[in-house]
Amino acid sequence: MFLGTGRLLASIILFFIATGAPAQDARMPFDTADTLTMPESPEGFVFYTMINGTSVRWLVDTGADIVTLNRTTADLLGIKVPDEKYSSEVHLGGEIIPSARVKVGVLDLGPLKGRDVLADLLKHDSKLDYNLLGMSFLRQFRWYYEKGELTLFK
Repeated sequence: MFLGTGRLLASIILFFIATGAPAQDARMPFDTADTLTMPESPEGFVFYTMINGTSVRWLVDTGADIVTLNRTTADLLGIKVPDEKYSSEVHLGGEIIPSARVKVGVLDLGPLKGRDVLADLLKHDSKLDYNLLGMSFLRQFRWYYEKGELTLFK
């Protein structure tokens, strides 16, 4: 289902890469106008975006079929889903959380824009404080892992 009237533009601007290194060693996340490169941290490929003035944490998860949005992020994006649509479950961090399948018209990560991205919307936040950037977004791009960095490109 599409969200909102027609399409929802989830405008997410990438502003910081979590590297675990001191701030002066942090790299700019964009190598070119159409490439996103992020270093691996102890938690995996974690990065932060700004949504409506609030920092939102993401984890790249190549084992997840689709994007998973937590309740806090959905609220920031203005996504509203009736209770009866929460007919699925997501197993996340040892928890089973009711979820609703939604389609985000455009998921914008700087130079990379995923279109018609399927996502599971969690009915409530889990103990994990991030969203999962799964294959429903990642498969729209080419990507590779090399020397501790993940690079996504058009």
